[in-house]
Amino acid sequence: MFSSGTAHAAVTCGSTVNASTTLTSDLNCSGTAVFIGASNVILDLGGHTVSGVQAPDDQFGNSGVHIVSNRTGVIVRNGTIRGFNRGVTVNPGANNALITGLTVDSAALGIGVFGDPSTAPRNTRIVRNTISNTTRFSGMQIAGNGHRIEANTVRNGAGAG
Repeated sequence: MFSSGTAHAAVTCGSTVNASTTLTSDLNCSGTAVFIGASNVILDLGGHTVSGVQAPDDQFGNSGVHIVSNRTGVIVRNGTIRGFNRGVTVNPGANNALITGLTVDSAALGIGVFGDPSTAPRNTRIVRNTISNTTRFSGMQIAGNGHRIEANTVRNGAGAG
């Protein structure tokens, strides 16, 4: 688990980030790269690339960045996420997240905001991202209410935008 500092920090594959952090290097991971485990955390990829592989035939597999349930005010920004089953996962009850300035490439699903009607995240903002080459699903799948989807580019996907 990672929980120190608000500046540049070494994050390794599978880390749980509990404080605002800027990556200092690229990551190449076989499972989920980074979990966000606290509210009001900024994960700045610092222009780096987080790469992974898709688990075969597993729609619920790994993520480049995974915002765990019931966290609020999380920001993920400024880098590339390549591979994975889900580029970015926003879990049930993770309200007021901002996903911005990312390039999500070659994931099964680009960005997923998940939950049933009673638990789905609220007020997620997905702004100025490029999602391309999804291999099994859509560029984005969004559940919940009050979301803002603005100025994104979605292209060359296996499913709908």
